[in-house]
Amino acid sequence: MTTSEFINQQISILGISEYRLSQLSGISAPLIANYCKGKSEPSINNFKAIVKALDVNKDNLNDFIYEN
Repeated sequence: MTTSEFINQQISILGISEYRLSQLSGISAPLIANYCKGKSEPSINNFKAIVKALDVNKDNLNDFIYEN
C-alpha cells in the first residue's frame, strides 16, 4: 500500500474531506491533495501530523509501516 492509498483509506474510514484533514493537521490543502494523489510524499513530520489528525489506530499504522 502506498502512502497516498493509506491516507485515502483513513480519510474514507473517517468520512472526512481532504480539506478537513488539512484543517486538522495544519498542512495546506494543496499539499494534502498532492499526498492523496500520490504526486508527492509527506515528510516525516507531516506524516506524523496526518496520522495524529486522523487518529490512526496503532495496529493500522504498524501494518502500514511493516508493509512498506
